[in-house]
Amino acid sequence: MLDYGCGVGAFLKVLSSNGFFPFGVEYGSDVAKHARDITACEVMSVEKFLALSPKPSFDVIYLGDVLEHLSNPIDSLNTILPFLKTGGILFVEGPLEDNPSLVYWASLVYGWLKYSLRSDLIMFHSPFHLFRTESKQQLAFFGRVSTSLELKHMNIFETGFPYSHGGYIKRFIANISIILSGKPFFGRTFGNRFQMIFTKNGDKI
Repeated sequence: MLDYGCGVGAFLKVLSSNGFFPFGVEYGSDVAKHARDITACEVMSVEKFLALSPKPSFDVIYLGDVLEHLSNPIDSLNTILPFLKTGGILFVEGPLEDNPSLVYWASLVYGWLKYSLRSDLIMFHSPFHLFRTESKQQLAFFGRVSTSLELKHMNIFETGFPYSHGGYIKRFIANISIILSGKPFFGRTFGNRFQMIFTKNGDKI
């Protein structure tokens, strides 16, 4: 199983302890080395992985909280998919930051009030995520990636993050958001995260 964008290897450890044979890929060579040292799994940088010859093939490829960090996620996925066996599983999950969510709406109102009343407290920094999306956009994105992918399962749910770790009012909003998790809302679904499982049905990418 390939964990593409494995970070420091937390998921690699879980896979290994449950009898899987994980292989990690991370963008930074220093992080890849650190993950390899602490997990005892095979981990390498993206550059080294893409240069492998012959190319390894995997039964499962997992991308967790990766797509929103990529400058060209379609090209990246089309580069990765040849490493997935025909009949193999692609499992992707990540944030839906523009999806219906009480936490999302509350943060918009709070941000507007904070900017209006105390603009001196606003901190500006480069975004960690290059893309923000909602559920329909995310589904449409995968329709543009590969004709070989067949969607088997899609789950939209709510974690309450980051309000789940805040004060009383924020935790209350987070808990209500979690109760509404997965509920329909004017053709969309409440939730700030998605999980999608695909199978690869052919070699055409």
